[in-house]
Amino acid sequence: MRILAVGDVMLARGVASICDTAGDFYPFAGTFDILNDADLLTGNIETTISNRGIPMEKKYVFRANPEFANILSRVGFDCITFANNHAFDYGKDAFFDTIRLLEKSGVKVVGAGENIYSMLEPKQLNIKGYIIGFLGFNATGTNFLGERNWGCAPASKEYIRKAVPSAKQSCDILIVHFHWGEEDSFLPDEEQIELAHETIELGADIVIGSHPHRIQPVEFYKGGIIFYSLGNFIFDQNDFENNISVIAEIDILPDTAEVRLIPIETISHKASPSLAKGEIRNVVLDLLNDISYDFGTEFIEYNGEFMVREFSSSF
Repeated sequence: MRILAVGDVMLARGVASICDTAGDFYPFAGTFDILNDADLLTGNIETTISNRGIPMEKKYVFRANPEFANILSRVGFDCITFANNHAFDYGKDAFFDTIRLLEKSGVKVVGAGENIYSMLEPKQLNIKGYIIGFLGFNATGTNFLGERNWGCAPASKEYIRKAVPSAKQSCDILIVHFHWGEEDSFLPDEEQIELAHETIELGADIVIGSHPHRIQPVEFYKGGIIFYSLGNFIFDQNDFENNISVIAEIDILPDTAEVRLIPIETISHKASPSLAKGEIRNVVLDLLNDISYDFGTEFIEYNGEFMVREFSSSF
């Protein structure tokens, strides 16, 4: 079974302006064949998807064309986390439109709902005989109005310790998304590391981070995998560091698992990732090895396009 995960998917603002001319499928054109070939595809939706709502009084608010829900399904997304700091950008109507439109298109949504029970509810998929479970948590201190209100699952230890072991009981592989860390940082902070380690110890198999907008280390911890941040997948930021990223690939084999990071960039085609080649690919590889060194992880170039590491998993 091949699992693919991507970082932040933001389909508003500058991305939407490009799509007005190039078409709504443009952001996925360069990676469609890779993504659509996966048995399971997951990531973080960094925008509301709606044509309703009033923008919050904050610096950055994102709202994307409702048609993107169908496009995300067509690309192959199976489950997306909506537990992040942009879920409230256009209020309650846009919040629930996002969940409704994605679910209607066949993409499961975790980490957000009408109360704490739906926020913490795991979603499941049966793929090639494996039951895959998903959870999502928001560690940015935003978009939680209390247990009886609509919002995003907060990344508090109380909720994590309750939700993760319970979700693991009914699945073979548990994937937990976190929206956390410091923006524009290549390294996780102490809170990220502590939460990631405890989440693995509680039963999660794969931890996937988003929010920093840059690549962060990969760590193999007690039979689990931690991707502290996969960076931007689709965004409109301008810094070079925000336009190089990776797609995480986890191949589940009978006795082991292989982890490959597919280097991508949005420098050649703004807001439309494609495979990183040549010098850019080398920069991504060097960066990953530099930031992951202290976590005991080393990547090597494989077939000119991939970085690979094998390990004995607990799956």
